[in-house]
Amino acid sequence: MMVEGWFRLLLALMVTVMVAGCDYSGRLDEDELQIWYFLIHPTDAPDGPKIVQYNHTENKILDELDLPEGMSSPHALAFDGEHLWLGGMGSDEKLYCLEAGSGNIVQQFDNIRTEGITVFGGSVWFSSSNHRSKEWLININFDGDTLQQIETNLLVIQDIAHFQDKIYYTVNGTNEPVGVIDLDTGAREVLIADAALGSYMSALSVHEGYLYVIDSRGDVNYLRAFDAATGSFLQEAATSIDGWITAIAPSY
Repeated sequence: MMVEGWFRLLLALMVTVMVAGCDYSGRLDEDELQIWYFLIHPTDAPDGPKIVQYNHTENKILDELDLPEGMSSPHALAFDGEHLWLGGMGSDEKLYCLEAGSGNIVQQFDNIRTEGITVFGGSVWFSSSNHRSKEWLININFDGDTLQQIETNLLVIQDIAHFQDKIYYTVNGTNEPVGVIDLDTGAREVLIADAALGSYMSALSVHEGYLYVIDSRGDVNYLRAFDAATGSFLQEAATSIDGWITAIAPSY
């Protein structure tokens, strides 16, 4: 019985290490996304502010893109399969459409301050504090024409993502929650009460039914994965990217 008890304890410890460790690819489907774009803010950027394309499986940086000149507070990033969409919260920020391979500016929209961007259905959604004191979700086409606006009654939206006619968002507060807004009904609910274990969380993404956040704990940025439908925690793994990651976007 003593030997059996020690064996069960050892097995439990092994399982705990596997779940909390860095073998991220072994916990999800084999074809699940492992290549990301990370946005590094200049406030904490040991190697300089930039957009980093990162292979999480191989723990390797594939590419680095400089930010547009004059961008002071980069916070929002999305990838539409061809272009990167970049936004920020500086006093005179713009919404940029960039070539993913070079970082060259394809298009820009003036006077848009945002911390969250997501692109789908041939249009762009972004969170904006330009309207009164509450945050709005604003939908524009690629020419900059406004298609839809949703008032959220939220003070600060840190990031947004989309999946199956829903907008996912995260806000800073006592906890680090992730909420969902149904685009058909406008109904809003909290999906995850506290998605991060660290002191703050700025980056959120959803891809193929998985929800991801960056959890900054100490000097390490962890990529945490959840079920996008239920909010159930699945797995986390440390990344080798240093600095303040304010946005993440799947590279698919």
